Amino acid sequence: GTKVYSPIIGRGEADVLVAFEKMEAVRYAEFLKVGGTAVINDYAIMPLPVATGMADYPEGTIEAMQMSFPTLVVPASKIADELGNPKCMNIVLLGALVKAFHLEDIDWNAALEASLPQKALALNLAAFQAGLACRG
Repeated sequence: GTKVYSPIIGRGEADVLVAFEKMEAVRYAEFLKVGGTAVINDYAIMPLPVATGMADYPEGTIEAMQMSFPTLVVPASKIADELGNPKCMNIVLLGALVKAFHLEDIDWNAALEASLPQKALALNLAAFQAGLACRG
């Protein structure tokens, strides 16, 4: 049989952390290297203790990340909602990541066209462009 291996990144070794939620960024910040970059979706998912009123969502998560790492905060969930599909949030983050690392010379449209079904292409191209336009 074919063996499948996953890359393992140790603590303090990651060049970039892309977080789909604010607390997720803090939870995994220890994996970023000194000078590594955090790209964070400005979105909070309320864990059960917070949703039930037994705990408060921690404040200052993004500010804590900004004190330790170069941080790009992206309203990816809001942008995806405005585009009409919350599922394209990851492509908004991809666009922001491309911008943050100055990788615009790559033909991302062709890459998206090659990997997405035609029915999802227009939405995802718009999501990518919206992420690319983010200023943080």
